[in-house]
Amino acid sequence: RLFSRPPLLLRVWVCPQACGALPQEESGVELWLVVNHFKSKIEDTLTTAFTLPRRVEQAEHVAGMVEEIRLGAPQANLVVLGDLNDYAQSQPLQTLEAAGLANTVLSIPSSQRYTYVFQGISQVLDHILVGLNLPLACVAVETYPVNADYPVTCSGVNDSVHRSSDHDPLVIRLQALAFGLFMPQVGR
Repeated sequence: RLFSRPPLLLRVWVCPQACGALPQEESGVELWLVVNHFKSKIEDTLTTAFTLPRRVEQAEHVAGMVEEIRLGAPQANLVVLGDLNDYAQSQPLQTLEAAGLANTVLSIPSSQRYTYVFQGISQVLDHILVGLNLPLACVAVETYPVNADYPVTCSGVNDSVHRSSDHDPLVIRLQALAFGLFMPQVGR
């Protein structure tokens, strides 16, 4: 199998106000989400990226999904997100960008641009890539440092939100320009 956890494809309509009895096409904005978890680098060594070919194949598969969506809906608003287990300049991310997606993580200030800490080194392994058309625009992206900065001893503590995962969540805020209001947040 290419994926141990296949991408989750969602097609949703986001309504700027209560949609009421109007058809979704007339009152809302269509949004396609592709939620991913690419192969971990746990098998890699300092000198050999054993798992890179699999992540490249996974990115090619997701890029194919994006192309297929666009064939059926050329003006589709797309969000590809998740734990992609790779860096912004990596081949898998370049594959997704070549499919016409923009990596929103690159707009985060470099001092705050990390979602994972491994052996004291902060890294970005989680990404939100967008391919948006009017009326949608991405107006904000940020990380929420509730996990990566906290020690493993915090995990499993029931009265704390800290260290509920080893990755920090990313959140983007979309704005429907035609409606002039903020859309719900989309995050990993």
